[in-house]
Amino acid sequence: MKPKFETVALPVALALLEQSDLLWFISRGVVERELRAGLLTRIAVDSDYMVGAIGLTRKFTFDANSPADRLARLLHRRARDIAAPVHE
Repeated sequence: MKPKFETVALPVALALLEQSDLLWFISRGVVERELRAGLLTRIAVDSDYMVGAIGLTRKFTFDANSPADRLARLLHRRARDIAAPVHE
């Protein structure tokens, strides 16, 4: 069985990709420069399971008044504002 890695860190993934035949599933925007430079190649995988919400990950135990919690609340508020229907 081949090893499996999970990362969104571009430097880590690029090092792994250069030394292997691994595939990396990541948002196109993360690797746009590498795609344009020909360093990476896109494989078209058009599937519903590859589309979804992007989440926020943090420790299970956290202080409700921590900077991380405040950031999460601000992001949720902004997402709600963006998703709200526009009334003209």
